[in-house]
Amino acid sequence: MQTLKILFRKLEFQAFIAGLAFMIFSWPILTILEPMRNGLVFYYFFVAWGLVIVCLLLIAISHRPLDSGMAPKSEPRD
Repeated sequence: MQTLKILFRKLEFQAFIAGLAFMIFSWPILTILEPMRNGLVFYYFFVAWGLVIVCLLLIAISHRPLDSGMAPKSEPRD
C-alpha cells in the first residue's frame, strides 16, 4: 500500500493519468465508437469517467498526511 501512495504522489505519474484521461475522451477514440451507437458509447463514458474519478480519489488520498490515531499535541501557552 505504501508503494502505491508513493506512486500516486509522483508528478510524472499524475501527468500520465491526465494524459490518459485526455486520450480516452479524444476525438479519434470516440470516432471508433461511432458505428456502435446502440448504447455502447453510454457505457464507455460511464466506465471512463469512473476510472478518472477513482484515479483522482487515489491521488487525493495519497496526499493526505498519515493519521496515527492520536490526538494532536497542543502547544503550551505562555
